[in-house]
Amino acid sequence: MNGLAIIIPIKHHKPKSRLNKILTLDERKTLQLVMLYDILGIISRKKMLNDTYIVSSDKTVVDNIEYKSINFIEEHSEKGVNAAVEFAISRLTNYDGWLLLPADIPLLSTFDLEIVSFLMNVGYEVVVSPSRKLNGTNLLLMLKDKKINLHYDDDSFRKHLLEAQVRNLKVATYYSESIALDIDDEEDVSDFLKSKNNTYTMSYLSQRIKDKKHQKGKY
Repeated sequence: MNGLAIIIPIKHHKPKSRLNKILTLDERKTLQLVMLYDILGIISRKKMLNDTYIVSSDKTVVDNIEYKSINFIEEHSEKGVNAAVEFAISRLTNYDGWLLLPADIPLLSTFDLEIVSFLMNVGYEVVVSPSRKLNGTNLLLMLKDKKINLHYDDDSFRKHLLEAQVRNLKVATYYSESIALDIDDEEDVSDFLKSKNNTYTMSYLSQRIKDKKHQKGKY
């Protein structure tokens, strides 16, 4: 995927708020970092870290990770994922296109990246991967001269796909279980823990849930 920049927006203010009943704020911040580690590990295997950019208003995100070749784009203030990604894109106009990934898909695989690369190489100008409920976008590839407007947090999968179709762009939908499972609420955590995987996220979440059950049993 030469010529592509990978953009990963990271929320600083109260991340993963829908998990506040089972994880404290500090635990949710750690979870966000752990999931990022899993994603960066996959990107590293494809030797694309030098073209990967984390965009956030919190620079400590990159200060706390071991991948020193990662790039950081600092937002002046947090205005939502659409604004964060648009800001990053405006800084990365030297690339032929952008691959947008959320920071909460720890099951992302090298196979996923290979499929997306294949789709681009055979002529697709936009590639969209949905969330499990088909209302969110968990991967979006756009070529530079075929850029579409962003609709994250607003039925984005349908809107991204529709806009590409209306503009007669060559668009591919790629559904992948490993991309579709984003960890956003308690149901996602439960389903993730049922899956068989060897990720940092699995180790962290399973230990946190085990500890909390043990603490409840003491009282």
